Amino acid sequence: MQDGKKINKKDDKNIRPADIILFVAIIMLALGVLAWGKNRSTSGHAVSIQVEGSEITELPLDEDTEYTVSNQYGTNKITVSSGQVSVDYADCPDRICVDHSSISKKGDVIICLPHKLVVEINDE
Repeated sequence: MQDGKKINKKDDKNIRPADIILFVAIIMLALGVLAWGKNRSTSGHAVSIQVEGSEITELPLDEDTEYTVSNQYGTNKITVSSGQVSVDYADCPDRICVDHSSISKKGDVIICLPHKLVVEINDE
């Protein structure tokens, strides 16, 4: 009681429509994240090698091979071994693509910005 007046409190245990909408939205978001993660965790079947957005070749992941890209931007050596793809050599100054870990899952990407090179795992 405050100054002789009784404070009327609402019962905080009531569920409002906004609470239900929020709960459903959180559940749907969680399911979406799980589905996206499951989709990304599938192994790819091929690696697409692109320069300036144009695919120059596609290599299967089930065959061990090496492919060298040499153009006006520089040289990169891409290696496919045991279903994993890596960039083993680059003559760019930062060599971030060489330091990148191997990729094998659909959607994984290695990028060499100085050479405008994209190495991407796909499902085809």
